[in-house]
Amino acid sequence: MAMAICPDDTITIAPDGEVLIAAPTCMMQGYYKRDADTKAVLQNGILRTGDLGFLDAQNRLHITGRKKEILVLSDGTKLFLPEYERACATVLETDELCIVLLDDIPTLVLGNQSHGDERAVLEQLASILSERPRGQQLKKVLFYEKPLPRTATGKIKRWELQREVETA
Repeated sequence: MAMAICPDDTITIAPDGEVLIAAPTCMMQGYYKRDADTKAVLQNGILRTGDLGFLDAQNRLHITGRKKEILVLSDGTKLFLPEYERACATVLETDELCIVLLDDIPTLVLGNQSHGDERAVLEQLASILSERPRGQQLKKVLFYEKPLPRTATGKIKRWELQREVETA
């Protein structure tokens, strides 16, 4: 879906694909009593949205995802997680999964499972993995006993899960 840009606003796309907005007439001033958070997203009147997107030939904005839904490997390769996880969920017939980085290795976390056969899971995913470069392929599977942590809207709290499995 394409969005028209308000005439007074300036939207640019950062080198990493993030949508940057300068809107002199309606720009937020910052987060209430959260100076560090404000400095992280609002710099010199430009809002770093956290959204990924592009501008088409008619200068309409297309949002393609969220920056937080991308894992960046040590070689700079970027994994767009929603599409990768969707493919895995279809093959494994579960939505209780998430991909995280452990020791710079893309790792599949399966929720609600206290144990399982890592090799069998990777074999089930062989057709998906074979379509990806070797460095982007899942090499580990973790079985997470509880349901994956989610927001009130049902999205997986990826970074919370990442921290939890790193310290386990």
